[in-house]
Amino acid sequence: MSILILSNSLIVIELFKIALLSKDRDIEFAQNISNIHKNRYDIVFVDENISNLNSQIDFIKSEIEYKELVAITNKPSEYATVTLQKPFLAEDINRLLEELEQKEQKSEPANVLDLDEIEKIKSIMALNDYEENLTKKDPIEALNAKESFKAKNKSAKKVLKEICKMDKKELKELFKSAKVTIKIDFKV
Repeated sequence: MSILILSNSLIVIELFKIALLSKDRDIEFAQNISNIHKNRYDIVFVDENISNLNSQIDFIKSEIEYKELVAITNKPSEYATVTLQKPFLAEDINRLLEELEQKEQKSEPANVLDLDEIEKIKSIMALNDYEENLTKKDPIEALNAKESFKAKNKSAKKVLKEICKMDKKELKELFKSAKVTIKIDFKV
């Protein structure tokens, strides 16, 4: 998780360092938005006491990509949807970060496959459909011509109906020296 803390208060900075000391997070501290090193953060904390607050907020909203903008303030914030209420402790920072992480996990769809894998599977399926269409033949014609074939779904029903219509003599002639395998899969 990438976090930007925009503050010129040593107390605020030290509280964040204490709270985030043992956490595996990419943390950047800055006193002014012009001093930051990246243009994308998961969470941006903005202390209300920074100089030129409004212009820095405007810059953040227009130039920085972020998931959550958090105001560090003791009054309601007009620019952020989440507030870290002053005065606060290191535990308050950790609790807020956990809430934001849980919120993010709920909002993100769980992708089991990445996009490349999905595309590969789609292309394989398309190839299989193409090959199946090339080799499709009418099962009744194949049955009458004594050719081998695989019947699935409606084709299988059609073949079984035709076989049931045949008399013993026709069946004997059809299956004479033939290897017949019938496999039935029941989907539950």
